[in-house]
Amino acid sequence: MRQRIADKNGEVMAEGIKTRLLRVGRAAGIVFDFEGRLGSTRDAHRLLWRVGKRSGGEAQTRLAESLFAKVFEEKGDVTRRADLVDAATRVGVERGQAEEWLESGVGGEEVDEEARGARESGVRHVPTFEVNGRRIEGAEDGGVFYEAFVAVKEREMNVVPRWVT
Repeated sequence: MRQRIADKNGEVMAEGIKTRLLRVGRAAGIVFDFEGRLGSTRDAHRLLWRVGKRSGGEAQTRLAESLFAKVFEEKGDVTRRADLVDAATRVGVERGQAEEWLESGVGGEEVDEEARGARESGVRHVPTFEVNGRRIEGAEDGGVFYEAFVAVKEREMNVVPRWVT
C-alpha cells in the first residue's frame, strides 16, 4: 500500500498523506499500518453496492468500516475474495450469499458508471465530500469540515466575516 500511495501521489506528497492519515486515524481510534495490500477495489465496491441495495446505508457503512479495518489495520487485501467475504460476514452477510454476489458480477456496471462519473467530475482521492460546492478530498481533520459548515451557515445568514482589530 505504501508504494501505491507513492505511485499515485509522488514520494513527497505520499509522506504528507500518510502523516495526515496517521494523525486523523489516531483521533478516531484507528491505527493505520499501511502494510495491507490495495489493488483493484472493484469487487469491494460491488459488494458495498449490493449490501446497500439489500440492507440500506447503515449496513453499507458497517461493511465499509469492516473493509477499511481489513486493509488498514489487519494487513488484509481487498483484491482477495476470502478477505472480502470475511469482511462481509463480520457485518451479518451470510458467507454463501457474499460468495454468490462476488461470483455473479452483480453491480459491476453500476459501480463502473459511478467511478466514471466521479473521475469525470474531478474526484482524485477518497473519501471526497462536497459541502455546498466546496470539495474536501482525502482524510481531513474535523476542523476542515467545521469551517466548511460555518461558511455555509454564514452564507445562509448573509454574514460577511469581519476582522476586529
